[in-house]
Amino acid sequence: MIAPGGAMNASQRSAWPTRETRESGERAGDLQARIDQLLEWQAWQQRLFDAIRMVNDESSSQRGAAFFDTLTARLATVLGADVAFVGQLSVDGTNMEIVSVFGDGKRAEPFSYCLAGTPCAQVIANRVYAHSKDVVRLFPEDTLLAEMGIHAYVGVPLRDADGKSIGILVGLFRRDLDDVEFAESVLLFFAPRVALEIQQARSEDVLRRRDEALHRLMDSNVVGFVVADLEGRILDANDAYLDMVGFNRKDLISGRIHWPEMAPPGEVAEQPTTVQRLLAQGSGKAWEVEWVRKDGTRVHVVMGGALMDASRGRVVAFVLDQTERHRVERERQEALAREHAALAEAQEANRAKDRFLAVVSHELRNPLSPITMAVQMLKASAPADDRVQNALRIIERNTRHVARLVDDLLDLARAARGTLNIERKPLDLSRLLVQLLGTMHEDARRSGLHLEGTFEPGLWVSADATRMSQVALNLLSNAIKFTPTGGRVTARLQRQGDSACFSVEDTGVGIEPELLPRLFAPFVQSSAGASRPAGMGIGLSIVRSLVELHGGTARVESEGQGRGARFIVELPTIAPPPNVEAPAPLAPAGPRILVIEDNDDAREMVATCLGMRGYSVATCATGEAALDWLGRERPGVLLVDIGLPGIDGYQFLRGARLLAGCASIPALAVTALGGPDDLKRTHEAGFAGHVVKPFDVDELAQRIHNLLVDGRPAGAPLA
Repeated sequence: MIAPGGAMNASQRSAWPTRETRESGERAGDLQARIDQLLEWQAWQQRLFDAIRMVNDESSSQRGAAFFDTLTARLATVLGADVAFVGQLSVDGTNMEIVSVFGDGKRAEPFSYCLAGTPCAQVIANRVYAHSKDVVRLFPEDTLLAEMGIHAYVGVPLRDADGKSIGILVGLFRRDLDDVEFAESVLLFFAPRVALEIQQARSEDVLRRRDEALHRLMDSNVVGFVVADLEGRILDANDAYLDMVGFNRKDLISGRIHWPEMAPPGEVAEQPTTVQRLLAQGSGKAWEVEWVRKDGTRVHVVMGGALMDASRGRVVAFVLDQTERHRVERERQEALAREHAALAEAQEANRAKDRFLAVVSHELRNPLSPITMAVQMLKASAPADDRVQNALRIIERNTRHVARLVDDLLDLARAARGTLNIERKPLDLSRLLVQLLGTMHEDARRSGLHLEGTFEPGLWVSADATRMSQVALNLLSNAIKFTPTGGRVTARLQRQGDSACFSVEDTGVGIEPELLPRLFAPFVQSSAGASRPAGMGIGLSIVRSLVELHGGTARVESEGQGRGARFIVELPTIAPPPNVEAPAPLAPAGPRILVIEDNDDAREMVATCLGMRGYSVATCATGEAALDWLGRERPGVLLVDIGLPGIDGYQFLRGARLLAGCASIPALAVTALGGPDDLKRTHEAGFAGHVVKPFDVDELAQRIHNLLVDGRPAGAPLA
């Protein structure tokens, strides 16, 4: 029995994990996994056999005190135990008298101690007691364990023929023990012999008790056990041995199992030598032999024996079946030969991929650095002309886009190596997505697509904002690439249980069903083709890696080619951090906002963000177009860029006030200038408020809300 929280049992140890297989060597990989599992089990058996043989070779011919001293010394060696001892139960059953103890590389003097409150009492009460760690914590009354610094304990009881405990065989460890069952198996193997030696001083019927103890061990069927005479006739055997040689118990009882008849001719010639060794030394070293089973097939075994009773000419032997090991080794060599070519090909493909990533990253980053620095220099020295600054921003934006591609390549390599890092902080996902969607409107407009989004406000996650931006931009870019002109791309964010569900759905080319399971793998793309350059096929792989690093999931749905696709990312939500402002309120039904902005990106972003908050938004690129629009319709609020081409924002507002029904429409000035003189000029021109670029969209929405609902003034300049 293994105590709760102790070492793993046999089923746990044998549940070896299955390796992931490479696509190019899938069949060989599956076979290799099964081979590895069998080899691990055979190795454990071999280790058990070697340990038993080592102890048995040196102790089997000894008796009395010499046997106990040799046994404890060798057990400490094969188990890696700091202390090994044999204890004999006192007559009154309250104390344990140490017969032999070996610890810290030397023999110690025997002693006795009280059983109460010790793990040894558990051994006496149970069949086996073991604990792989913290044994001192479980037995605080056992001060000896604490003084010795013991962590792990494995003990087996020594019982007489009636099943009564007469002593214990124990290994103590000053470390946590990984393989408790191995120590148990070794101790269990020698426990009967130790018990018999102890009984020799108490009883004259040693042989009978020894035979019964041996049968108990044989019945465990951990390995094959046989009892034979010196002529090789099998007198008794356990089921494990009978299964090995293909005979049944009826064959055993009838005396039909005879070693010389089972062994090949060469082994028959060796039998006299083995018998002589047993008679002279009491035991024989283990040897490997091939036997002929009852059905004619061959079985490879390793066996070791000892003289059980010289007067009666009986030998006991343990037998390990090595047939499976021989077969597995042969199949392993064949499988390795078949796999070698495929493995070499896969390795070369990986090397080619690594070379490709290194070259592309190097060649792209080299020109990006001077371009970025040149743009920064020009922005600092160029005149304060909105058109010049807008052109520089376009260059900077596209330079960042190329840099993102390079970063994607590097992130792909980091994900493959498991070195992709994130810095998680509380993040308002809805606010982030609103801002990101605005940056994609120009791409959608140029591609002739309708891009829209609906985001439930106030959904917080623990995430790296940069990495989440990377996820969203990859999904949106992917949808735009694979959606033909005239199509629609829709982004949504909503709560589903304890998760924030972000989805990007398009009306594009769709995905073949057979490709869906592999779509998030590197360099995998749909054969349906993209309506625009499709890139390198790494964005979705990075998406899944980043989402999984955040504890979320990423998946794709598609009804097939021509039916569009839907990508879904789910992330666990968290409570909003304290002192966080509530999201901007939705607009009241009805009022319309007229946005007059000549910059396409800015105009589309503002329109989209305000639309997400429930406003009806109209846009114009020039003051002239806006005056023409006002001749037909009336908005609730005017959002006017001061630096318009042609007539500027001031001229536009003066013209608007002359139109019927437009004299009292509140207007907010939008400009990159925010000095005191600029604020004074916009106020004198009749603007209700001053908005400085770049501005926070949520605060802008709140400002518009105040104007429309509460009638409050626009307040301080918004920056």
